[in-house]
Parts: sequence; C-alpha cells; structure tokens
Amino acid sequence: MIFLNNNNFKKESMTNEEFVEAVKYILNHELLSLNDKNNSKENPLILVDKEARLNRYDVICSYIKELEAEKKSIENFFKSEMDGYETAYIGDRKLTLKNQSRNTIDTQKLRTELPDIANAYTKTTTSKVFKISQRVLKNV
Repeated sequence: MIFLNNNNFKKESMTNEEFVEAVKYILNHELLSLNDKNNSKENPLILVDKEARLNRYDVICSYIKELEAEKKSIENFFKSEMDGYETAYIGDRKLTLKNQSRNTIDTQKLRTELPDIANAYTKTTTSKVFKISQRVLKNV
C-alpha cells in the first residue's frame, strides 16, 4: 500500500515493480485530472507511460524512409533502363515513362500585380497538422 503524506510516497510490503506501477498510476491520474482542468494551448496535455508506442512510431517512420529510398532507387533504375522509350514490359506488367504538363498560376506575381483579384479568388482552409518533434528541456 502507498501512503501519501505531504507529497511523499512511502511503500510498505511492496515489490519495486508494484511501487513503480502505483506511482505511475497516481501520476497519470493526477496529470489527467490536471489536463481536464487546464485544457488549453498554454497548458499542453502530458502523456505518461507512452514512450514505447512513440518509439515504435519512430521505428516505423525509419522503415518507411528506408523503403521510400529503395522504391525511388528502383524507379530510377527502370527510368535509366527505358532510356528513350515511353513504354516497357516486364512479364504482364507495363511500365510507362511519359512527359506530363501542368498549368499553374504564379500567386506571388498575381498578388503583386493584381492584389484585388488575388484576394477575391483566395480561399483559406484550416486543418489540423500532427507533428512529433524533440522537446528542448531548459536547464533550471
């Protein structure tokens, strides 16, 4: 059993593993209740005991990077093999390499030369962007 006394934890008849799990539970419970009260941009959510899942995410991202690099390498190999040809066959698979055109509007030039028209045709959309970055801890 854990006793709370003036923010001190005391263990009695507990293994170290039980004590660690109990402390994690209490911290998680306290942090979640704090998060419920302080849900805002200034007071971010603190997730406890989620490192393993985040580490797995990092491993998967690393695999994806490696696989994308390998995919690009294979594409470049076939592009060089098709030198001058638009179509190639490997068994029942068809590979094509064709020029493709795309028309775009130079928005910077449009905003400079015709700002009223640029504003009239500018559409703003909002979306949530998920990012994971390394937090820089400040020395206290």
